[in-house]
Parts: sequence; structure tokens; C-alpha cells
Amino acid sequence: MTTTWTHPDVFTRGIAEGWAEAETDPTCINWAERQAAAAIWFDVIDGRPVKPGESTGIEHGRGENGHWGEKQNGDAVVLVCFNGTRWVLLIERDDDKGWGFPGGGLDEGEAPLAGVIRELAEESGLVIPGAAWRMLEARIVPDTRSTDESWMVSWPAVTNLGEVDALPAVQGASDARRAEWVRADTYDVLAANLKTTYHGQVFTAHQPLLAELFDTGQIAEAIAGALYDRDLEKARDLFDRAVEGSRAALGALAKQLAANVEIPKGTIVVGFGIDVWGNPHRDGYAWRCGDCRWTGSNYLTAPGAQGDAEEHAIMHQEQGEPVPAVQDYATA
Repeated sequence: MTTTWTHPDVFTRGIAEGWAEAETDPTCINWAERQAAAAIWFDVIDGRPVKPGESTGIEHGRGENGHWGEKQNGDAVVLVCFNGTRWVLLIERDDDKGWGFPGGGLDEGEAPLAGVIRELAEESGLVIPGAAWRMLEARIVPDTRSTDESWMVSWPAVTNLGEVDALPAVQGASDARRAEWVRADTYDVLAANLKTTYHGQVFTAHQPLLAELFDTGQIAEAIAGALYDRDLEKARDLFDRAVEGSRAALGALAKQLAANVEIPKGTIVVGFGIDVWGNPHRDGYAWRCGDCRWTGSNYLTAPGAQGDAEEHAIMHQEQGEPVPAVQDYATA
């Protein structure tokens, strides 16, 4: 069934305030020009733009957006470490859509990073000259305001200000009702803090990026994939970017990586620390017991790890318990 929807405000307030296009018929638009300027290529069928990827369920119209086709935004991901924990700067949107990154639409001809820095200052008052920014790939965001003919593309940029003695002063302005530093050692910690401290929730469009940055389960899967491909450099880069100086984030990610490595009951596995722990920074050799919490790490040689693992197996025997078999991790 074909669905069509454009919010009435688009035709009235949107045009009057300048955030909506006056053109109501997308077939009258020069799509070749817009396709050439797009961050992510999209098709045009019968003169109408088609959103790449998954459908929104609304085939025609602009939803709550003022534009036809792609609209590019810049989003600022600003991190700090305070008292050994990680914090991210979020703003409460003034449209009651929740909490997200400071950001907004790029001006015509504006470079993505320039737009990120401008929006950060406008919505939070935070100006950080000389900050080292890392641009992420542009991505289509799951914005509930969008349709299959009007969608948002985000250019996220990340900067980490490192360890601070106090959280930098911020103040919500422009489209931000307020700006706050929110603890974000993991995604669950962030969501819980928003709920308990500010009675808020994450802006739907920013949920995937926040999960990409802070969800230990998702990050652990990416690290496991890199290790499977034997790309140690990529695995370590993913790990380092995920923790970035936060002791709490480091502990949560290391715990998740270890939990993802299944140690069979009745065995003690011996092997490279990277494999046994699933952790790209575990050097040397290690052993882990599938029947208890005992482990051994950072051995310089495999025989050293093997010897201690066998001694641990004898301990189980001396306690009248079943004796676990010591096996090489690769064959366990």
C-alpha cells in the first residue's frame, strides 16, 4: 500500500521560517545536481528521490522534514575523562525527541567539520580551539521525521579532550533546551544516567552511533571479527578507541571480550593470551579453566603456561573434584 505524508507545518511554518523548500512537486527539481553533491548516492525514479537502504514505511512526501532527498548534518561527539570515567556531551533537543549530540544541518557549501564545530558552539557554547577531530563516515540516520523521499545523513566528528580536572562548562542554546555531560562508560550506563538524572532518553536517530561508540557487546563483536581475520592492528585500534583513557570502560570491555570466549567445561585451555582472552592487548601465553575462575596470564613461553595449568588441574584432583583436561586452545 502506498503511503504519503508531509506534516502540515512544512507548508506553513517551515516555508515562512526558511527551513522548508517551497517546491511541492519533487519531479520539478534538478536531481542530477543534488545527486552529484550527495554524501551518499541515491536513485531517482520517475523524477522522485529514493532513500538508500531500508524503507521508512512512508513512500512519498517529506514527513516532518522540509527538504526533498538528502539533507546533510554535522554531529559533534565530544568526550572527556573525569575521575577515571568517560563522559560525553549531549544536548536535550527542544522538539521533545530526546537527547543527542550537538549538531544540525550544514549550511550551503559548508565543509562537514566546519559545520560540526559551528553547531557545537551554537548549541552548547563549547569552543575548543586546537582540538584534534576524527571524522567518521557519513551515514543515513534512522530519524523518525523522515520518509523514503526525505532523509537525514550525518557527518559525525569525534574529539577526546582527555583527562580533565573538572567538566567543561556548557550551556544549551539555539535548538538545545539544555546541554549536559553524561557519563558514558558503556551504552547501558549512558542510557541509565539519562533516565535517572534527566528523565530523558536517547534521540532515535543517534542510537546507532552511540551504540557503535559505547556498546561493549557491539564493540567486542567488531574486535572478534578483526582478530578472526588476523588483523591485530585493527583490533587494537578498535579497542583503544572504545576505552580512550576510561578505566571503567576498559574494565567493561575486557570483561565482555573474555565472556565471549567459551571455555569448555572439564578443560583448561592454554594458548596465546590474545586468543584465550579475546583481547588484542593480551600479550604472551595464558591459561583459563572452564570449571572455575582461576586463570594465568602473561607467560613468556608456552611451556610455562602449560606447567601451571597442569598444576591447577592437580589442585582440582586434590580437592576431590573431577580433573579437567589441559588442552591447547586451538584444539579445545
